Amino acid sequence: MLSCCLLFMAVQLHSQPLEAEVKKITEFRSSLPLSSELRLRVFIDAPGRYVDGQKIKIREALGIDENGDSLQLLHSNWGYYASPTSINLKMELPARSVRRLKQIKGKGSVFKPDKEETNIQIKNFLSRPNQNLLTPAAHQLKVAVVQNIKQDSFFEALGMAYEKSLREAYPNISRKELDAHFEMIKLSKERSMSDDPIIHIISDDRDGNILSMNILDSSGQDVVVSGVILRCPMDKALSKLLHLRDQDFQHLTLRTLTLKDRPSTDWSLEIQYVDPTLVTEYDFAVFNIILP
Repeated sequence: MLSCCLLFMAVQLHSQPLEAEVKKITEFRSSLPLSSELRLRVFIDAPGRYVDGQKIKIREALGIDENGDSLQLLHSNWGYYASPTSINLKMELPARSVRRLKQIKGKGSVFKPDKEETNIQIKNFLSRPNQNLLTPAAHQLKVAVVQNIKQDSFFEALGMAYEKSLREAYPNISRKELDAHFEMIKLSKERSMSDDPIIHIISDDRDGNILSMNILDSSGQDVVVSGVILRCPMDKALSKLLHLRDQDFQHLTLRTLTLKDRPSTDWSLEIQYVDPTLVTEYDFAVFNIILP
């Protein structure tokens, strides 16, 4: 589980709160502290007219337990919106003795896409390796296809950057915990060394606002079979290795995509992203949550 706000979210604020209800809650306790978490399934209902492809995300959440201690949000993804929508949250785990949360409060974002505005298709993208493909489009999102690099050097630099970020965030992290978090890097490397055709695509996207990436052949068919995604800060070694300036990519989200066909120069990269001008933000709160 690798995780590390890319966009300045120029969202619309809305005074009407979201309706929210916690339907399921699970405590996941591990011998690795960073893998311990409180998992909640929250049902959200947003006001307003539904738009095809609409998505919703809990962008902020803070839990207060019965002792008055705070629980921070660890992870939340954009989810397709239905009425109501089930969203899975991961939050910090309370002490074992805690049996009740007084409340969980925060903000939810509703994204209503416009296909002409939030879908970008980049033709012949393989002809522009190791440079930002989106300049100057897409509200400062940055995406590059990574080519012409030595795989061993790339994954060694990737591992060092990720370990550095973990040690800065968690000074007491153990070697065992670090090793557990390197599984995605190991999997990406194993795929890269396989006989399957592979394309590496990196983006500067800490907040998950790039919703999807598809590679289309000349007939418009998607050629991606599977993929591995991992995130870490961009450091000088990685930036130099990828021939990118530090200011171009502050963070790195790597997609290692396995393809069903060998790469072709006439393929297109299709990206769907969250346009902050099409996002409305709402408050929400849930009270008196009984823990299992």
